[in-house]
Order: sequence, then C-alpha cells, then structure tokens
Amino acid sequence: MLRKVLGVAILFVVAGVVSAEAVKADATKQGGQFKEYKEGKLTITTKKKGEDAKDVTFKVAEDFKVKIIDGDTTKDSVAKDAFKDLKAGTRVVVMSEGEKITEITVGKKKP
Repeated sequence: MLRKVLGVAILFVVAGVVSAEAVKADATKQGGQFKEYKEGKLTITTKKKGEDAKDVTFKVAEDFKVKIIDGDTTKDSVAKDAFKDLKAGTRVVVMSEGEKITEITVGKKKP
C-alpha cells in the first residue's frame, strides 16, 4: 500500500515538473527601445548581436498595467499614460506567454 501511495506521489511530482517546464518554454522576454504607442499597438526596436535592428509590434490595451522603473523608484501605470510622453529609445521589456502579454516594464534600475 505504501509503495502505491509513494508511486502515485512521485508520478504527480514528475508530471508537475514537466508541465512547469512546458510553461517556461512558452514564456518569452523581448527587450528593446521604445519607438511608438499608437491605437493600442506598442512598437519597440530590438537588436540581437550580429543582426540588423528590427521593429516588433505588440497589441496592448490602453488599460494594461505597465511597471515603470526610474532608478530606485518603481510605480505602476496604465499603458495609455505610461507611453504618452515616453521618449523614443527608452528601454522597454515585454514578457509574454504565447500571444498573451503578461508584463511590460519601462526603464531600468540604477546599476
């Protein structure tokens, strides 16, 4: 009886680890420089080593929560306000899972 219980418990642990890895594999982080936010679309310019810069556009609702980092200060805002007066070239990081955006961060911490 104890062996069966332990066997089932191990099965659940292994299944949980495998499904967690599948979720991590689907999650992506894309960083770049702010280009524009217009009509619910955020465009950032990304550049990888050895490649040309390219623009990437994301659909972002006006009320999507955006984390703004300015040195040691962090505050939350909605997309339409966060991107309204943002200067081109400001660092933006978009976290997503598949097609769904999970987090947007603007700026960066002081080193």
